[in-house]
Amino acid sequence: MKLYLVQHAEALGKEQNPRRVLSQKGHTDAVKMAAFLFKADVIVDEIVHSGKVRAEETANVLSKTVWPGKAAVRMDGLGPGDSTDHLVHAAEAAGGDLMAVGHLPFMAKMAARCLTGREDGAAVAFEPGTVVCLERLEMTLGRSIGCKGRGCWARSRLRARYLGRLDALPVRTPTIAPIPVLKPQSKSPTACFCAVV
Repeated sequence: MKLYLVQHAEALGKEQNPRRVLSQKGHTDAVKMAAFLFKADVIVDEIVHSGKVRAEETANVLSKTVWPGKAAVRMDGLGPGDSTDHLVHAAEAAGGDLMAVGHLPFMAKMAARCLTGREDGAAVAFEPGTVVCLERLEMTLGRSIGCKGRGCWARSRLRARYLGRLDALPVRTPTIAPIPVLKPQSKSPTACFCAVV
């Protein structure tokens, strides 16, 4: 099961457009990222967004390739200052791959929670158009880490797969820049998606 965290593409400033729609560059970058995801064979079972126009527009561009024939769905709890609890529960309930398009600092807090168990844990450098893929492991190899019910959340050898920024990725030759291996901050299992090496 994978969770794709996406910071919306570049938007116009409030002074240019109070609704903060995507800029021309932002729209172009979203199309480039959709092409990159298509080439990488990324398909999700659902794509959700915060409801803010810039996130909705980014999600709708991406949904054409990662969730063909369906429109992205608005989800409460993805706003910049929201707690990550709602998305954690939604991801668990989804039962398949989920893409969430939102904002900072929410996306950074969600990635940190998934990697360390804490919203204020390790930082992932999100910028407009960043996509990070995290994967949940159903079972760990070798030792138990407090498994309950459906499986285990991997808590060792964690690494995020950085898929790239919308405006920095050439579609044919993406740069993968993994973050350093992290150690868990607590011993208790956390209901979250953890990246694997």
